Amino acid sequence: MSNKQLYKKCLVAGSGGFLFSNFIRKAIYEKQPYKFVSIDKVTKSTVLNNIYINHDHPFHFGDISDAHFINVLFEYERPEIVIHGAVESSTINPNKLLQTNVLGTQVIIDACVKWGVEKLIYISDDKVYGQLENENVDNWIETTALNPRDLYSTSKATGESLVKAAYNSYGLNYNIIRLSNNHGPRQTSERFIPKVIQCIINNQKIPVYSQGLQIRDWVHVYDSCNAIFTILNTGIPNEVYNISANQ
Repeated sequence: MSNKQLYKKCLVAGSGGFLFSNFIRKAIYEKQPYKFVSIDKVTKSTVLNNIYINHDHPFHFGDISDAHFINVLFEYERPEIVIHGAVESSTINPNKLLQTNVLGTQVIIDACVKWGVEKLIYISDDKVYGQLENENVDNWIETTALNPRDLYSTSKATGESLVKAAYNSYGLNYNIIRLSNNHGPRQTSERFIPKVIQCIINNQKIPVYSQGLQIRDWVHVYDSCNAIFTILNTGIPNEVYNISANQ
C-alpha cells in the first residue's frame, strides 16, 4: 500500500473562495499529509479561475444546504476530516445568507455525525466579537463574549453554536477558527486592498468608506493557511482559535 493511500481524506467546503483556493494549492504544493477533496457552489463564473483541479484534488460542484447532495457526497468520498469554509457574506439577500451560513452548516454537521467524521473544522470570523470601540480597548481573545452586530456575523456566531451543540449532543469533535481580514493572491478586485492597488495603478481616487476612521487587522492569506494547517495537524480537540495580526 502506498503512502498516499495511508493519508487521511479531508473534505474542504468552499474551495472556490479566496482563502481556500490558496489553501488547497498550498496544501498540495507542500505535500500536506492528507488527500484533499472539495466542493463549492460556484455562484460566480469567475470562481472557476480559483479552483485548483488535478488528480490530487477531486472537485465537486454543489450547494452545502442541499442535504441530499451532501449526504451522497459523504457516502461517496467518506471524508475523515471536514473543513467547513463555505460562506455567503453578501447581505443583499438575507434568506440566501441564512440558508448557506446556518442551514448549510447544519447540513454539514448532520453528515459529519452520520458518516462518523473524526473532526469538523469550522471557519468563523472575528466579526462575531462585534467591534472595538477605540484603540485602548483590550484585543479580543478566544473567551471574549460574542457580540455580533449584523446579519453576517450573527449567522457565523449561530454556526459556531450549532457546531458546539453537535459536540454536546453527538460527540462530534471540532475546532472553530475565527479569522481576521485576509489579503493576497486571487482576491477579487472589490475587496479593499486589491481595490486600492487597482486605483493607484489606474490613477484613480481611492474610495473612503464612511468617515475613514475604521482600524482593521490584515493577515496575509498564506499566514492564515499555515495557521489552519497547524490546527488541522495538532489542534487541541474542541478548542476555539483566533487568527489575527495580533496573535
